[in-house]
Amino acid sequence: MPNFYKNRLLLSGSTMTVLPVGDTLDRQNFPYPLTGALRYNTDLASVEFYNGTIWINITGAGSVTYTIDNFTGNGVQTTFTLSQGVSNPSQIIVFVGSAYQAPFLPSGFESSYTTSGNQLIFNEAPPLNAAINVILTG
Repeated sequence: MPNFYKNRLLLSGSTMTVLPVGDTLDRQNFPYPLTGALRYNTDLASVEFYNGTIWINITGAGSVTYTIDNFTGNGVQTTFTLSQGVSNPSQIIVFVGSAYQAPFLPSGFESSYTTSGNQLIFNEAPPLNAAINVILTG
């Protein structure tokens, strides 16, 4: 039987935590699991969570492809050509220097950039010699 600790603190530098482990039949030991409960299912060889109604497997299958485009600001240029087209600003992650540029901001605030096809368009030119790093997914 595993040991459970209420409000167990993981200290900085911790490299892991251990989930409760059991087979599919062990779910019966929790007739009323809490929404969000996590466990490792030995029959399925995967982590699963309880969504409030059913147990759902969290699989490690699949992959994400990404590309990184790098530019340097010159204090004047506002448009940069990306290596691939973007249909939505949320498909990219943009940094100017070490500052993350949010694609969407609360009402009343304007994002620092937009996209159009394979163009990244800043509202203001990035500073001279500023590193511009763009992570594109897909």
